[in-house]
Amino acid sequence: MFFDCTFSFELRSRVASRCRLPPFQSWNQTVDQMESLTGDISICLLSLLAWQATIYWLWNEQNGRLHARSLRPVTVIYTAIDHQIRNKIHSFRDVNPSLSSTVMQRWFATA
Repeated sequence: MFFDCTFSFELRSRVASRCRLPPFQSWNQTVDQMESLTGDISICLLSLLAWQATIYWLWNEQNGRLHARSLRPVTVIYTAIDHQIRNKIHSFRDVNPSLSSTVMQRWFATA
C-alpha cells in the first residue's frame, strides 16, 4: 500500500533515475520491470540492489511514522539508500573486484 503514495513515488523516482530506469507508479509495473532486467550484469545488479534498498527504507519510514511518530524527508531517506548501496557494493569487492568497481562507477555516474 505504501507504494502508491506521492512520498514513495518521489523517492523511487530519484533512485530509479540513478539506475537509469523509468519510475512506475504501480507495484505490478515495477515488479515486471525488475523481473525483465536483462543485459549488462552490473546494471541488473545495481537496479536490484537499489530496488531492495528502496523498499526496505520505505518500510522503515512507514514503521517510524506509525510507531514513533517520526517523519523524515525524502532527502534523508535517499541519503540512507545511497550509503546502503555503496556499502553493499564494497562488501563484494574482495569476491569480485571488477564487478564491484563497475557497479560503483555506474552508481556514481548519475550522482
